[in-house]
Amino acid sequence: MKEKKTLFTVLEVAMALFIFVVSQLACGVVAAAVYAGIEYSKTGNIDPNAIGMAMGTNTDVVSYALLLSSLLTIFMIIVVKIALKRDILGELNAKRCDWKIALFVCIFLLLGAQGISILEEKLNLPNLMADTLTDMSGSVVGMLSIAILGPIAEEYVFRSGMIGGMLARGVKPWVAILVSSFLFGLIHINPAQVPFAMLIGVALGMMYVKSGSIIPSCICHILNNSIAVYTMIKYSDNPDITYSEMIGSEAWTNVIMVVSITLSVAFFIYYWRRRKAI
Repeated sequence: MKEKKTLFTVLEVAMALFIFVVSQLACGVVAAAVYAGIEYSKTGNIDPNAIGMAMGTNTDVVSYALLLSSLLTIFMIIVVKIALKRDILGELNAKRCDWKIALFVCIFLLLGAQGISILEEKLNLPNLMADTLTDMSGSVVGMLSIAILGPIAEEYVFRSGMIGGMLARGVKPWVAILVSSFLFGLIHINPAQVPFAMLIGVALGMMYVKSGSIIPSCICHILNNSIAVYTMIKYSDNPDITYSEMIGSEAWTNVIMVVSITLSVAFFIYYWRRRKAI
């Protein structure tokens, strides 16, 4: 019986991940096909190499692909959870949250996120998506995809789908959080994002487990990505600018990094130990 329960738990986590990956691939193909049709109407011919490149580097194609895949992912996760008779409406119940505490959670998560971003910059990890993300931030569709729909889709997959599924099958909360955070980091692929995504995934997972609602983690995820989009737009003329250059001092940059990460870790330890959910 235990082995069967474990198998179904693994299958549910795999299903959520499968939906996420396949939705992105399928919508990428659709967006590229539409792009090919537009190019054909203009030139009368189709360049297969250009279409292939468009799926990975054309910011309009990538933006629309992310937009479509996010909507499809959210829809499919909800369908699966309904089929499994999970509490869809309960996850959207804002009354479950103590919003005064939730506000502090968001502040400390965003504070820690900036500190981790500085640390990543100092580690000099390769950022394979920097140019694409910066270009995407320059369009409405790109901004909507990165800052709003993308985060909501990821919360439905990794928090609602994975953590929610594991908790429903009796998995310990900390195990569910670590598994989903690990996969959340890996799915980003980009070396400069993977460690950050894993760590922020832990914080978002804690929010989901303690609140029993997907709303707080969605709000924090949206705010975090919106800050990133704002920064990319503001410094679009100088995309290689460092935090030290933005802040104006290497010493102060180091202080901000250490203080923000330390305060965030301390707060989340305190928050996790609270008996009452937010």
